[in-house]
Amino acid sequence: AAKLKEAEDSEGEKSRLEAERLSLEEKMEDYDRLSIIEGEVLELESFIHNQNIQKKKLEDEISELSSEIENSRAEQKKLQDCETNKLEYEKKAQSVKNRGVFLASVRKAVTEKDDCEEKLLKKQQRYKEVADRSDAIESEYNCKHRIFLDGQAGLLASSLEENKPCPVCGSVTHPFPAKKIESIPSKEELETLLESKEKISDEVQSLSNECAAIKSQVTEKTTFIQQGLEESECGIILDSDTGRKLDNLLQTLRNEYKTYEQGIKSENLRIQAKQKLDDSIPLDEQKLTKVTETLAEIKNTLTEKTAICGQKKNQMESLSTIYLYKMRAISIAAQFFFTM
Repeated sequence: AAKLKEAEDSEGEKSRLEAERLSLEEKMEDYDRLSIIEGEVLELESFIHNQNIQKKKLEDEISELSSEIENSRAEQKKLQDCETNKLEYEKKAQSVKNRGVFLASVRKAVTEKDDCEEKLLKKQQRYKEVADRSDAIESEYNCKHRIFLDGQAGLLASSLEENKPCPVCGSVTHPFPAKKIESIPSKEELETLLESKEKISDEVQSLSNECAAIKSQVTEKTTFIQQGLEESECGIILDSDTGRKLDNLLQTLRNEYKTYEQGIKSENLRIQAKQKLDDSIPLDEQKLTKVTETLAEIKNTLTEKTAICGQKKNQMESLSTIYLYKMRAISIAAQFFFTM
């Protein structure tokens, strides 16, 4: 009987141990499944966290790009008139330049006219001096030539009377009275005097021609200046102050031209700025589109992964409940077994 009881006790212990082994195996299986899901949940939460960080960066980038594009478009709109303004400045600059070049030619003519008039005065003075000398030499020659002829004809002795006009030249003074036959000028003297007379006469003619040419230049310059002042409608007339007035007007035109040139340079800078915006805005818009698409993909992924993570958490909660229930059941069974 004792052996029988011992055998029964041994068999009971064996059954208990087997039940405990099976329970532990089942518990470990639940624990392993719970651990795996918990790891998956942690991995999903880490992924979702990183994606949310990336999502925030993309949202900030989109906001920045959108603001930049908006500002660029506003600036681009302000620069729309740059080409028109440049053309207007160029047109005005060319007009001022043409006017300045024309008036500069008029101003040059004024200087040339003044120079010609000064040169004419000097040339006329020279002409007068030479012409007076020519008249004196011609008078001397004519007088001596008549004396020479009268001497040859034997009429000279009584023909000249002091304070009475010479029958030849009309002079009342007789610098060369032929009182004696020896006073008659020689042929060689007359030839020399004639040569001098012809030479100075040629000089008088040359000076007269030069004066006429210079006077013609003065007339030509004067006509050009008057026509130029009228055509330019500058309100300046030809007088002694024309040069100074033209200088002041030309300085004003130069200042205007510099102003228009500066305007052209400024518009060129605006054109360059507009060109940069014309190039950069489409690129920024393309970038915004790509970033927006990437953000949409991340949001879709977040939605998907968040749903999966929620499901995993629900599984974890269910497994935890089952695991705790089994643990409690095992504990109760163990207490019941050991109290028997």
